[in-house]
Amino acid sequence: LFFSLGELLLNGGPVWCLVSNPACTRLAAGTEEGWVVLLDTEYGVLNYQSRFDSQDSRILCVAWHPTDDVIVSGGIDNIRLWSVTSGRALQRMTLARQDKNKETVVWCVQILR
Repeated sequence: LFFSLGELLLNGGPVWCLVSNPACTRLAAGTEEGWVVLLDTEYGVLNYQSRFDSQDSRILCVAWHPTDDVIVSGGIDNIRLWSVTSGRALQRMTLARQDKNKETVVWCVQILR
């Protein structure tokens, strides 16, 4: 895929991760400020579509479910399951710390059928 990359402001700080939906018509970006931002990629141009509810810390990784209706994100001490339609978290998994002063960092998530 080729995109016309002009200036696109996401208002969520730096982007840590970017993943395409199964149909390659949208991108989900995880940001420093804790947003999942959806971008429409049809017609070879990136257009802001929506953003999900904010979480407390940066989003370091995202994965899109093959059905195109759910996204999983990982970050500091948590993994979340999001509804693409509503932009709200459906489930949250808080990860334990082995040392109370050391964060558990989720760098990669994958969704299996």
